[in-house]
Amino acid sequence: MPNIGISDQSILLYTQVGIGPCRVLEFDLNGKYIKEFGRGGKGPGEHGGYLVDELSYYPEKKQVFIAFSGSGDENQLFSSDGKFLSQIKNPVELTQGIKRFNDSVWMTPGEISCNPEFRHDSLRLIMYAANGKEIQVWPRTIYPTENRSGYSPGDDTLYKIGLDRLNPVAVFNLGPKGEVYNKYVNASQMPGTCSIKMALETERHWYLIKTTTTKFDLREYEPGRWGGTYEAREFLLVIDKKTGTARNVRFEDDFLGILSEPQNPETIRWTDDGQPFISFIVIQLKESIKIALKKENPEQKIRSKLEQLDKQITEDSNPVILLMKTKEDW
Repeated sequence: MPNIGISDQSILLYTQVGIGPCRVLEFDLNGKYIKEFGRGGKGPGEHGGYLVDELSYYPEKKQVFIAFSGSGDENQLFSSDGKFLSQIKNPVELTQGIKRFNDSVWMTPGEISCNPEFRHDSLRLIMYAANGKEIQVWPRTIYPTENRSGYSPGDDTLYKIGLDRLNPVAVFNLGPKGEVYNKYVNASQMPGTCSIKMALETERHWYLIKTTTTKFDLREYEPGRWGGTYEAREFLLVIDKKTGTARNVRFEDDFLGILSEPQNPETIRWTDDGQPFISFIVIQLKESIKIALKKENPEQKIRSKLEQLDKQITEDSNPVILLMKTKEDW
């Protein structure tokens, strides 16, 4: 699933040509090409990355942020018209998920590891200037490093980020099947347990990805280093902030009636302003339309929609992006 950025006027996505640097292209909402951001090379505004970790619009600043990967630290800020503005230096290696906090401050989360082999493993959050100078670093609340004898999962607290402090907003209680946080456990106890991560926050709800471990055949082949087989199922949950009520959320195609529910909720993506969308390979969508139109007596309204969509997309229309609406009246 490629990284995609969506604004109210255009779409950003990246593509690869051979094994060289990838290209980041912008299209309008009808699929018409507008321009390219950056190019391959080693100069200002150029990159050698063959993948993109982050594509973000900052409409209030008329800026676009692109984090390339595969060739070192290439986190670049552009104006919305494609002009290169600056390089954002991440002071911590081997991390992803760089976010803009304000005009002059950037941040990235630390990563979870069974043993802090690198400096980034022992961080919960770091904030820094565009030149990489650290402004604030928060270590993890608890991190057992002594007398380890098992596998250590992550954290369960939601924080509101400020420049000088982290304010805890909620602690998610996952019940008896929830992973035991900040404590070493025997790896054989992991199947059947679940963990969560934030997908989206609205004024009224939290949307969470719940991951339930179905297979956990990992072994510590040397102190703090794990390898083996891991399998899981994922679900999308919504929690009402006022009542704490949690519900499963599912994808429903009430527009075309031909799209099946995604097996992995992470295939549902979210724009920076909270609108969900999903992308498809065009050949799959064309085939689904073809099958639906062959069915006997399809509803005329649906048939018209399918015929219109079939005319709009071609074999070169990759990916096809469908914007969805999130129902707030739970």
